[in-house]
Amino acid sequence: MGIDRYWQQAHHREINIILGDPSHSSTLKKLWYGINHFYFYLRLDFVSTSLEELPQVHLCYFYPGRMHFISPIPLHHVPDVSPANYLYHHHLTIVPQSEEVSLWQAIPLHQWQKIATTTKVKLKNSLEVAVPWQDLVPETGLSVRCVIFFSQDGTFQACLNHQGIISIEVP
Repeated sequence: MGIDRYWQQAHHREINIILGDPSHSSTLKKLWYGINHFYFYLRLDFVSTSLEELPQVHLCYFYPGRMHFISPIPLHHVPDVSPANYLYHHHLTIVPQSEEVSLWQAIPLHQWQKIATTTKVKLKNSLEVAVPWQDLVPETGLSVRCVIFFSQDGTFQACLNHQGIISIEVP
């Protein structure tokens, strides 16, 4: 993870999404992502008065054409619009301030089970995440879609729309 020069060749998208209430809001301005044989990398650049007030970040993964258990994102007040209403197989929760990470996998009856992860997170001027492929999918060549959600106290705040869905082929 790391230094800006490593991100120069990464894919990036300009985003303008306001997170939180107006008195303590942050704005996500740019999303960067990249892959190698071992990790899916993500960097979120925020414009914020205080990084300590950033919302929780949720990376939700689905795998087109693959059969497995799927569940809705476990947040309150999720709108019934795509991609917020999609069903996912993996759900990675990140608390930026503590750099705490939890990985969940869908199980029967639209439930979630916590599983082990070695995901790395760093918060400095941006939030950087390195998710090992071995935590998500063991095989190469698989199509993966990642949708990013934001929440506060377990309540949905925002979701990147269709232009924010990250499409990846596992190397």
